[in-house]
Amino acid sequence: MRKNRLVALVDLSEETKPLYPSIQHFSSLIDGDIVLAHEVTRVFPAFVDSDQKRALMSDEKKEAIKKLELQTKAFENKAFDLMVTERNVVEFISEYTSIDYDDWVVTGLKTHDSIMHYFTKGTIQKIIDETDFIKVILPCDKEITSVTKIKFATHYKFPVNYRKLETVINALSKKIDHITFFTIVNDSDDETKVNQHLEELKSHFPNLDIKTKIIYSNNSFSEIEHVTSPETLLIIQKGTRNLVDVISRKFTTNSVLKSKLTPLLILPS
Repeated sequence: MRKNRLVALVDLSEETKPLYPSIQHFSSLIDGDIVLAHEVTRVFPAFVDSDQKRALMSDEKKEAIKKLELQTKAFENKAFDLMVTERNVVEFISEYTSIDYDDWVVTGLKTHDSIMHYFTKGTIQKIIDETDFIKVILPCDKEITSVTKIKFATHYKFPVNYRKLETVINALSKKIDHITFFTIVNDSDDETKVNQHLEELKSHFPNLDIKTKIIYSNNSFSEIEHVTSPETLLIIQKGTRNLVDVISRKFTTNSVLKSKLTPLLILPS
């Protein structure tokens, strides 16, 4: 039986510190192992040779490990693995996969972008676009430690990745009080097909008490804001009614944090 593993991308900034209690909370929700992955910078003076570069990189890795070990004191008696790499971290974790694990990749969403900060729109977007991981986006400005609800945004016009959805629901259902599958529809949608889709989706989890809901609106983002909270894990699937595109365009601004769209989980298509 495959185990769950939380692979969290972390950096050395002060903004990242609130992320650690959230990481620990999610690992407990899915009963998963924790791996912290950090990418060190690869900027060297132009005059250094290859041997000097290797020595500088080794020193930088050691320094990063020391700082990360200090940050991770926030973990309370929770074992974790620490991976520090000079490679592009997205490529690194893509090769880190194992047939023994279902990997959940966690990234932090900061209140602003900076070239000195690791979590940029590019990194998050690359993970969404180029990997098949289950992605969890957490805010760096507050701790998420009391998730009790799941809300999955779905639509009949887009096929559901049932394997990944089942991995998520089965892992979380033991610790979650309320699960809702919902669809945002407009005048062009077929309500019969909407209902059939929600009921068919619900039938995949016969042992769980799952609610379904139809929301009538032409403004998906506005309605999404109304169903989320720090206690609610919003789940969307890449490609579903273009919700990922709508949300991802806002990753570089404060609007995602202010609109309480995090914590956010994105299933691969």
